[in-house]
Amino acid sequence: MGDKLTWKVPYARPMAIVRALAHLRNKPLRLRWYLTSKGADLQNLRMDSGLAGLLENLREARSSVLGREALVPTRFSVFGLLNVQDTASDMDPEFARAVYGKLLRELGEDAVLEFSHSLRRSNYGEHGGDVSLVDYGQAGLDEFLKEYGEAFRAILDEVLREKHG
Repeated sequence: MGDKLTWKVPYARPMAIVRALAHLRNKPLRLRWYLTSKGADLQNLRMDSGLAGLLENLREARSSVLGREALVPTRFSVFGLLNVQDTASDMDPEFARAVYGKLLRELGEDAVLEFSHSLRRSNYGEHGGDVSLVDYGQAGLDEFLKEYGEAFRAILDEVLREKHG
């Protein structure tokens, strides 16, 4: 484990939890779909319901277990209610802009634009000598990393080398 640990606890409004549980009680087999889907009709369990953090924690735990490239590891998760992740030191926001520009040029807009929320902002940290994503619970990002993980890792390493001369 890293020198420090980060504890992630999702924020959810109490009524949002009640609505989500009622929805899942009626359609229990849909939970996996909610965790992996990129669909736009996830309104009951997305940002507007206040449960986005819970779903993001669940996705982060799943991605970390699958060993996806370029992720700060989630070491432990209690059903998404609590995630324990290694702590990564923050990267300069300019680093994120450089990575995002290179991703657009090398992988193309079709592959990258959908994940600009995760890939564009200062969402990178230095961990174990590498630069990795800190928050990676966005719906569909796991599939992006499955397909482009090695190229993504190479771009992170290249931009880091350019920054450090």
